[in-house]
Amino acid sequence: MTEIVTSIHASDCALHNAPALESGLCDCGAGGWQPIETAPRDGTPVLIMVPLLSNEPLIGCWNKVFCEWQDQWNDALDEGGNEVPTHWQPLPEPPETA
Repeated sequence: MTEIVTSIHASDCALHNAPALESGLCDCGAGGWQPIETAPRDGTPVLIMVPLLSNEPLIGCWNKVFCEWQDQWNDALDEGGNEVPTHWQPLPEPPETA
């Protein structure tokens, strides 16, 4: 059943690439990854997927001054319109310290 769901999702969702699907990063239908349009735009750091840049999630945030997404190195992610995030999810809670 998972193969059928993945196959249907892959054909319906043009925002995802095969490596993201295979690695399990693409699960926007399961409450994990959400469309980037729903991400906070207040500077809160979140996990973002930028399929044309990487098959792994990055930490990024919305820069309110420049109205663009930035990665954890403060590099803009919309240069030329190619490196735009497609999905996001909140950062996990940090581990508890003893």
